[in-house]
Amino acid sequence: MEERLGRLLKGYLDDSLTTSEEEELFDLLRSDKEEEAWVNIIEKMMANEPAMASYDPSKWEPVVDELKRRNADRAPVVKMKSQRRFTWWAAAAAVLLIAGYIGLQTHNVQGPMADTPTPVIHDLPPGSNKAVLTTSDGSTIILDDASIGVLSKEGNTEVVKLADGQLAYKTGKDATDAISYNTMSTPRGGQYQLILPDGTAVWLNAASSITYPTAFAGDKRVVSITGEAYFEVASQMNKSGKSKLPFIVEIKDLNTSIEVLGTHFNVNAYTDEPSIKTTLLEGAVKVSSAGISEKLGPGQQTQTFRDGRMKFLGKVNTKEAVAWKNGGFYFDGADIQTIMRQIERWYNVTVKFNGDIPQGHYKGQPSRNLSLSKMLQVLKYSGLKYEIEGTTITILED
Repeated sequence: MEERLGRLLKGYLDDSLTTSEEEELFDLLRSDKEEEAWVNIIEKMMANEPAMASYDPSKWEPVVDELKRRNADRAPVVKMKSQRRFTWWAAAAAVLLIAGYIGLQTHNVQGPMADTPTPVIHDLPPGSNKAVLTTSDGSTIILDDASIGVLSKEGNTEVVKLADGQLAYKTGKDATDAISYNTMSTPRGGQYQLILPDGTAVWLNAASSITYPTAFAGDKRVVSITGEAYFEVASQMNKSGKSKLPFIVEIKDLNTSIEVLGTHFNVNAYTDEPSIKTTLLEGAVKVSSAGISEKLGPGQQTQTFRDGRMKFLGKVNTKEAVAWKNGGFYFDGADIQTIMRQIERWYNVTVKFNGDIPQGHYKGQPSRNLSLSKMLQVLKYSGLKYEIEGTTITILED
C-alpha cells in the first residue's frame, strides 16, 4: 500500500492523475488507515527537499489542509496552556509547508510570486558524526577528519577508524600490564560510535565524553562518562573462564555507578538536567549512588538526583530514552525547557527565554535530520513564539 500511496501523491503533484485516482488519494488522506505508510512517505519527501520544492506550491495546500484536519480530528489541540501539544502529523504538515514555500527561495519562481521578495532564513544544519579522541600521551585526533585505518598505537593495542566511521580497538595477544586511557569527546552538534577493547558498543550523544582503558585488565571493566551514552555491553569471562567480568559505568563527579554483566542500557547524565536517568532495555543493571542501590529490569529506569535521592520507575517508554541514538527526538509531554536543552546540544545554539517561560507540554517525534529552521517551524506550528539571531534563539512569552 505504501508504494501505491507514494505513486498517487507523486502523480497528484505531477498533474498526472485521473479524476478517480485523485479522489482515491484524498479518500486515503481522510482515512485513519495506513498511518505508518503515510508517515514513511512524508519522511522520505522531507529528506528530499529539492524535489519537493520543484513542485507547484499551490498543489501542497489541499494535502496540508487534509493533514491538519486529520490531525485535528484525531488529537484536538486543547486551548489550555498546560495541555498544548503537537503530534507527528502536525510536524509533518509544518515541514511540508516550509518545503513548499520557504524552500522555494533558492529557486527561480515564475508567475505572481516572482515579484515577491523571499525572506532570507537563517539556518543551521543538524548535528553529525563529530568527535575528538585524546590519547594517553595527551595527543588529540579529530575523528571526523581522520582517514580510515590505524590512527595510533597504545602499547599492544591499535586504535582503528573503521570504514563505517566507528572507532575500534584491536588488542594483540601479548597484552602488556601497563594500562593507558583514552577519552572520546563529542562537541555540541556531534555524536559518535565506539567499539571498546572488549567488544562493547557505545553510542555517544552530543556534548558527551567517555574515558576508558585501551585494554581491559583485572577483575572488572570500568569506564566513566559525562553527558549521554547508550551501551550494548559485550559479555566477557574472567581469566579462569568461570564467571563474567562486571562492566561498570561511573558518572564523573556525581558519585554514581552502574554495574552490569551484559546488557543494553542508556545513561543520561548531563549536568544541566535535573537528574541522572538510567534506562534499561535488555538484561539487568544495578545503579548505586550515595549509599543507595537499585536493581533494574528491562523497561525500568532510575532517576538519581544531585541531593542524593533516587527514584525508581517500574515502567517507562524506552523509545523516548534511546530516540537520539535512533536518529530522532521523542517528546512525550515534555516542557519547553527540556526540548530546548536538547536543541542547544544538537544544533550547537544558545537558547534564552524572554519573560515568563511558556508552560505548554508537547508530544511529537521529529527527526534529528531536520535543519534548525525546520525544527523551529515544527515548534512554531504548535504555538511557540521565538526569534533567532545568529546562533541565539530567544523564546518569547505567549
